[in-house]
Parts: sequence; C-alpha cells; structure tokens
Amino acid sequence: MNEIMEIRKIIEEDFTHIRVIASKMWEGNDYLPGVFDEWLADGGFYALTVDDTVVGVTKITLLP
Repeated sequence: MNEIMEIRKIIEEDFTHIRVIASKMWEGNDYLPGVFDEWLADGGFYALTVDDTVVGVTKITLLP
C-alpha cells in the first residue's frame, strides 16, 4: 500500500471533509465547521491528507 501523505494549507473545498471529521467528534457537536471561514481567512490552517482526503487539521496562530 503506497499511501500519499501531505501537509498543506486548507482550501475552501476542504469544508466537506472537515464537516465529516467534525460529525464524528463530540457527538457531532464539534466547533470546526463554525470556525472554518474565520480560520481560513486568518491563515495558519493546515490539513493532513492521505490520498487527497483530509484526515486531520491543525491551526497555528502566532501570538504577540
């Protein structure tokens, strides 16, 4: 099995994958869909993909 793993910036089209991930966390009450647009605009929002499917995310914020 040759899975292709990549870390890349989140793009708007990733929202569908984010919604699926969030539906499986905290009984479907995860906050990710609610902050998606804000984090996307802010930057520092990254995805781990396996074969072009988002399987994880992280948000990096530089603090003053």
